[in-house]
Amino acid sequence: MENKVFISRVKILLVSAFLLVLFIGCKDDVRTLERMNYEGDELRTDGFYYYLEKNKHAPTQMMVSFFFRNGVYLWGMYFNDTIPAHITKDSILSFERLYSQFFDRWGVYQVSGNQLFQEFECHDGFDPRTHYCLTTSDIMNDTTFVYRDGYSDTIVYHFHKFDYKPDSTFALQWIP
Repeated sequence: MENKVFISRVKILLVSAFLLVLFIGCKDDVRTLERMNYEGDELRTDGFYYYLEKNKHAPTQMMVSFFFRNGVYLWGMYFNDTIPAHITKDSILSFERLYSQFFDRWGVYQVSGNQLFQEFECHDGFDPRTHYCLTTSDIMNDTTFVYRDGYSDTIVYHFHKFDYKPDSTFALQWIP
């Protein structure tokens, strides 16, 4: 069990490092998106969005993100299961206890038309300054959005209704 937890943590670190490298071209020293309450219906907030991350050298994992009405989102919850219905409140609580209080798992988002803008704090290991990475996705409908990284990856996020959500007030200590 401890070995699986260690492997999962290593995977999270590797994915975080990959995302950091991926977004180096779009980083800036100031936040460009303001946190605003989300009152639209383009995205659902009564569950989570997920995509299946396939890897040649490891089992497929599910990455889960929660969007909140207060304009913040929590991203980067990785699960070794590929079926959203298998995710339980206990598994979300376990992740929440471990990671949700870290600022680099929280970001702000805004929706404009069929575009989803997400911004989060990203770190360059060689630069102690704060940087923000901004991403854009195409909203297909209220249960699907598509992220294109500008290189070769297209990531399709799907919605899964879920009764429990982590406490987003943690984020408000870092995101005014």
